[in-house]
Amino acid sequence: MIRTILAAATGLLMLPPAKADLNPDNWTSVVVEDSASPTGNTAWHFWPDQQNNARILAKELSNQDVVSHMLLETTAPVTLTPPSWTRNDLLDMANPNKEGVFLPNGSDGGDMFAGHQNSGGQQKLYCTNYLNGFAASERIDPVNEAISTISNISAFRDPSGNLHVAYVSDAGTTNERLRYARHPAGGEWEMTWVSFTGSTSPGYVKGTAVIASSLDDVRLYFTYDTPTTNSLLKATPKKIGSVLTIIHQDYPLENIENFVDNSVTASRFNGTERIFYFAVTSLTQRVLKRLVGTTKAELQTVTIGTNAASGPLPRSIFTATAPDGKQRIAWYEGRNRRIHYLKPQTTAAEIPYVSGTPITLANNGLGLTDANLLGFHFSANGLPFLLYRRLLNDGYVAYPKDSFDFNGNKRADLLDVAFNSTNAGLEVLPIDPTEKRMKLRFPTIGSSAAQTTGSNIATVTSSEQNLKYAVQVSTDMVNWTTIGNQASVTYSFTNDGGQNPNQRRTFTAVLTQEAPGNTAKRFARLSVTRTAQPDY
Repeated sequence: MIRTILAAATGLLMLPPAKADLNPDNWTSVVVEDSASPTGNTAWHFWPDQQNNARILAKELSNQDVVSHMLLETTAPVTLTPPSWTRNDLLDMANPNKEGVFLPNGSDGGDMFAGHQNSGGQQKLYCTNYLNGFAASERIDPVNEAISTISNISAFRDPSGNLHVAYVSDAGTTNERLRYARHPAGGEWEMTWVSFTGSTSPGYVKGTAVIASSLDDVRLYFTYDTPTTNSLLKATPKKIGSVLTIIHQDYPLENIENFVDNSVTASRFNGTERIFYFAVTSLTQRVLKRLVGTTKAELQTVTIGTNAASGPLPRSIFTATAPDGKQRIAWYEGRNRRIHYLKPQTTAAEIPYVSGTPITLANNGLGLTDANLLGFHFSANGLPFLLYRRLLNDGYVAYPKDSFDFNGNKRADLLDVAFNSTNAGLEVLPIDPTEKRMKLRFPTIGSSAAQTTGSNIATVTSSEQNLKYAVQVSTDMVNWTTIGNQASVTYSFTNDGGQNPNQRRTFTAVLTQEAPGNTAKRFARLSVTRTAQPDY
C-alpha cells in the first residue's frame, strides 16, 4: 500500500492510505475471545455483517446439551486505527456442540452445519439457522440411526438458496458412510448415503467438497484413501424418481486424480466452479492444484522434510475474492505451522500466483495437532483477514498492519519502518528564496539507492526492505504528480550508521524544475510503497 508524507513551506504532514505485501513482519495477529465453556474450546467462523466487516461467530465446543455462542462485532478499519472486536453474547442454544462449517447468507443470517453429541455418546448432524440474533436447529440424520462421529463436513448454498451438505459418519471404521443431504428452499431435508468399506477394495473418505448450481445440479468431490492410493473422486448426487442417490449407474463416479492429499475445497467464482486440492508428487512434496472443468493448473509447490514422517501436512484450504475481482487462496500447512497466502497475477489467466507465508504459528512444544486455518475474508475496503487457531481454546485473527498506527505516534507503521525511526520524517530545507524550487530531506532504511525505472522515473529504493520512495508535487494538494525524470530531481545521501538490512541513509532531493507560472505555494509529499507484491 502507498503511504505518503507531505511537506510544504509550513512543514505540514499528511498520511493517506497504505498497502502491505506478504512479508510476515507486515502482518499482525490479534487474540479472539473464546466461548464461555469451562475449557474455552471454541469453533470460530467468519460471519460478515451487512457492511461486509469481518465479524466472527464463536460457538462452544463441548459435550453439553446446551452451548454458549456469541458474536464478535467489528467495524470498518478507520485510518490509522487498528480494527478491534467487541463481544456480543447470544442466547444459549441446544444443539449442536461439535465442530462444523458456517454459510453466511449475505443478509445478516446464516446456517451452521455441525454434529451434536448426546449424553449417550451418539452424534447427529444438525443445521442451525441464525437470523436476527436468534438460532434454531434442525436435525438432518434419522433419529433411530446409531452414529458415533460426524466429520469432514462441507456445505454449499446454490444460487437459488437451496442448501447442500456432504459429510462422513463413523469415519475410519467399518460403519463409515459418505452422506449427502439437501434442503430445497422452503422444503424439508432429504438425506442419503453410500458405504465403501464393504467393497472389494475398501477405502475411507478423508475430505469432502460439495458444490451445486441448482437443487438437482450437484457435484460432490471427495478424497478416498485405499491401501494403494489416495484419489480425488467426483460423484453426481441425483434424485431418481423419489430416491436421492450419491452414485447411480447413469451417474457413475469419476476419478479426477490419483495420489492426492486429504484436503479439498470447492468455490464458485464468476459463475465457474473451481476445485482446489493437493497432488502428492513425492513423500516430501505437495502441489496445490486448481481444477476448472477438465483443466488442471499447478499453483504452488511446497517441499518439506526428507521422508514421509517429516513431509508436508496440508490442511484446510480457503478462497476469498478481493475488491479487484480476483480470487485469493489461503491454506494451512501443519508440519512447519505456516499459513500460505496466494494472490494471482494481474493477467486474465491469473497464473502464476505469487505466494507467501504471512503467519507462522508458535509451537511452544505443544504439537498443535488442532491448529488450522478457519476462515479467509476481505472487508469492503479491501483489507484481508485470516482466522486461525493454535489450540481449541486459542484463536486469532490476522491482517496486514502497514496501514495502522500501533505505537501511537499518529502515523502508519509503514512509515516508521521506511524512515527507520518513530519520529523522523520528510523535511523542507532552506533554498534561495528567489528560486521556485524545493529542497527536501528524508531518512531511509536498508542501504537505499536512487534508481531510474524504464519510464525514466527517478525514485529511491531499498531492496533489502522492499520499499520505494518517490517525491510527488502539487499546487493545490488535490492533483499530484510524481517527479518525474532525472532532469526534474537530483538525489544525494549520507550514511547515518547501522548495518544491513537496517542501515540508515539520509537522502536530499532537490527539485530542479521551477514551479509553473505564478504559483504562490508548491506542495511536495513522499510516497512510500512496497515494491514486491504491493497488493493483497
